[in-house]
Amino acid sequence: MLSCSTHRGPLKGVFSFQKPQGFLILHKGFQPNGQVPISSTDKELTPQIRANGIDVAEFSPPRRLRTDEIPLVVNDFRLAARNAMEAGFDGIEIHGAHGYLIDQFLKDQVND
Repeated sequence: MLSCSTHRGPLKGVFSFQKPQGFLILHKGFQPNGQVPISSTDKELTPQIRANGIDVAEFSPPRRLRTDEIPLVVNDFRLAARNAMEAGFDGIEIHGAHGYLIDQFLKDQVND
């Protein structure tokens, strides 16, 4: 969402109401538009039992990121951070652990 600038204006409008109320606005990125998640591998995750011990969490199969796409992803992170700052976010979280994209590139088990 934040890798394009079209959302900055509407977000500024929302934040102009929330910030005077004492809200602290942070952004945590998500995989956009229900797309197949990009990864350092095309290995699928096995289904996992959820915390309730009953339901099963299934995961979309990832699409391996091509080497030529890495600079594009880095640029998307950069653009999203800039747009978040310009929209008025107070902070940005880039999750780099627990199997998220940055973490995958550091693990032999999944970094093909």
